[in-house]
Amino acid sequence: MTPTIAKIVLELRESDASYYKDGTSTLTDKEYDTKKDFVRKLDPTNPYLLEIGHERAELVTEWAKVKHEYPLGSLNKCNTVAEFKSWWDGLSVLIEHKFDGLSIALTYEEGKLIKAVTRGNGEEGDDILANVVKMQGVRKEIPFKDKLVIRGEILLKHSDWLKMPVEDRGKNPRNTASGAAKELNGSKCKYLTVMIYTVLNSKNESELEDLNLLKKLGFDPIGYIHLHDILEIEKMYEDTTKLRTELDFDIDGLVIKPVIKKKDEWKFPKFQIAWKFPHPSTSSYLRKVIWQVSGDRISPVAEFDPVELDGVTINRASLHNMDYIKALNIKIGDKIEITRRNQVIPQVESVLEHLGTEDIEQPDSCPCCGGAVGFDTNVNEVEMAWLVCQNPHCSAKVIKNIIKWLEVHDTKGVAEKTVEMLYENGIISSLPDFLKLGNPPIIKEKAIIGIEGMGERSFQILKEQIQKTLDCDLILFFAGLNASGFGKRMWERIVKYIQIDKDVVTKEDVIEFIKLPYAKGLGHIEGFAETSTLELQRYMDSHFFYIEKMLEVVKVRDYSKPSLTSETLKGKSFCFTGELDSMGRKEAQDAVLRNGGDVKSSVTKGLTYLVTNDTTSGSSKNKKAQQVGTAIISEAEFLTLIK
Repeated sequence: MTPTIAKIVLELRESDASYYKDGTSTLTDKEYDTKKDFVRKLDPTNPYLLEIGHERAELVTEWAKVKHEYPLGSLNKCNTVAEFKSWWDGLSVLIEHKFDGLSIALTYEEGKLIKAVTRGNGEEGDDILANVVKMQGVRKEIPFKDKLVIRGEILLKHSDWLKMPVEDRGKNPRNTASGAAKELNGSKCKYLTVMIYTVLNSKNESELEDLNLLKKLGFDPIGYIHLHDILEIEKMYEDTTKLRTELDFDIDGLVIKPVIKKKDEWKFPKFQIAWKFPHPSTSSYLRKVIWQVSGDRISPVAEFDPVELDGVTINRASLHNMDYIKALNIKIGDKIEITRRNQVIPQVESVLEHLGTEDIEQPDSCPCCGGAVGFDTNVNEVEMAWLVCQNPHCSAKVIKNIIKWLEVHDTKGVAEKTVEMLYENGIISSLPDFLKLGNPPIIKEKAIIGIEGMGERSFQILKEQIQKTLDCDLILFFAGLNASGFGKRMWERIVKYIQIDKDVVTKEDVIEFIKLPYAKGLGHIEGFAETSTLELQRYMDSHFFYIEKMLEVVKVRDYSKPSLTSETLKGKSFCFTGELDSMGRKEAQDAVLRNGGDVKSSVTKGLTYLVTNDTTSGSSKNKKAQQVGTAIISEAEFLTLIK
């Protein structure tokens, strides 16, 4: 792999991570596709090309994770007539709308719907059956005794979006659908529709046979057009591009597939393609560029004369980084094209007219702290495109680390503004400083209570929430360090791999294991690429002093499985929520394991008991337990079981 390829792949990974985290992206669609095509042409065996974008592990919901029996792939894309012609083999094709929603696989056995699994990473997704059965276009039972696995897309039609209470609507139907489909209470699912478009376990030779089967079973499958002439296909694309705004649902292109099926790869099918539409765009005049800080990254944002795009008035858009600015050769005063990726993220797409003369200057110092700035390098010593603040004490960086720690430990009641207030008033300058507020000296306690907007009650809540994180298990400690790309699930896999050869895993064991050469350490764990391993090693080396400071404040419990003392709870699984009166949660979980039971971190189908001292609350876990048929028991009932 050349350094250029390494740099591009890292940029693509960053874009994937950002997109699947919160719907934003560090690259435009056009830039993303161009870079990916570049990698595909120069390094066709690059491992990145075999991956499918997926939800970040640390952000998954409490739905059960299920492995796909028929994995859900992602189509290759084309954007021009020339690209389509280079793919097409001249045979008859079916042309369908490419829905812009959430992909789902439905499994029927003995005529009954038993699973509804989101795409996830293509191989594993969330089983959201309890929500899907509430959606339009879904049949709970069908007149078909053999197993049937079908794929569809969860959408929110524009007409149904308008029927929703205003307070329940997101920015647009697409965003609203994505959130509503996976909400644990499922209250908005009645507004959603599942559009079915293919049979995954079909033995038919023709796509038309599959669509006819779906109709016979009572589904309303996706509409299609059967064409075989290139001019007709081009006209279909052009007409749909113009008329798509008149549809009652969002589409972002056309899916084109052969009428007669061909044996294909599931990850990136070669014999099907998505012909993408250009993004909705408008134009304005660039007036100013500001630099925003998020964590340690400093990014340029264009400010322009307000314009309306997709029904939303905007006056700012992303310019990504200095490389992007140079590639556009953009100047203050230029007439620019603005698009919204997925109808959400405004970004500057191109310069329509070079009218300006003022260059866009890169800042010499961090806009947040005034510290030195520069370009970070990756593990191959290749300079990255992103400008970063070099000051380890930059408030943006410190605040991001603190918020991450609190999120990992699932604390409630500490707002980001509170953390900012403590930093700005000189109370804290790092995460270890913040954690010391769990037991602060009197003089500091008085100083905090004296801050405007921070009373005694607010301080007491802050202190209680911090104290909950000061005695934590091994996995949560490392996950809370905010190492890029390494969330709770990744650390859990590391610790459990080490545990294969040890009864007890310590923090020293983890650090020592990470420092091993790739082939002897993380290379043995599925899913750990050498590049990400080297990044993690570099992080641990550069943050070792910081980790030592954390360990002065935080008690980290070793990871060990309690020894089995009985099989009283064999075959039973438990999830705990809320505070227990007689013991801590870790102690209760250990009691389950000692008695042969299993502990779950979330409520999923098949869970035996949810233990809570508020059995009638409307919490998400209680609601989920009711949905999936899990018994909700009190602490007293739990104690009776383990006795």
